[in-house]
Amino acid sequence: LSPVCLGSLRRAAKIVRVALMFFQNMLTSAEARELMVMKGLVAVVKRLSKDNWADKDITTSMAALLKHLQKDVKQMSSFEEYEKEINRKHLQRGPVHSSAFWKTNYKQFEKNDFALIKKLIELLAVQDDNETVATALYDLGEFSRSR
Repeated sequence: LSPVCLGSLRRAAKIVRVALMFFQNMLTSAEARELMVMKGLVAVVKRLSKDNWADKDITTSMAALLKHLQKDVKQMSSFEEYEKEINRKHLQRGPVHSSAFWKTNYKQFEKNDFALIKKLIELLAVQDDNETVATALYDLGEFSRSR
């Protein structure tokens, strides 16, 4: 849906309003909020908020989404969230896989004789999960750049 909102339907206020209200209704679900953050909804809403919308429902929905999802972005950007994800052995692009995260947290990966880096390398052998392998490679690159 993100490309739809940003694409040719960008100015279609009715469609944007319905989509935003759908996401706003999903804010009660922690799992749905996590997916919204992981799939980049915050960036889409920020970009849409730069436009001047005459429809107050749109601006209200965007403000509510940003307010609630920003909290989840901060939580999901934490080192503890990264540890949980790596222990699940499934990596998915999101806030903990960014250059900002690595600049802040790279020293934590040196602990316990680079245990998390070793786990990250082990994930490269997961041949049936391209997203995990690609994200692990990205993270290893960010780790080496941060050091």
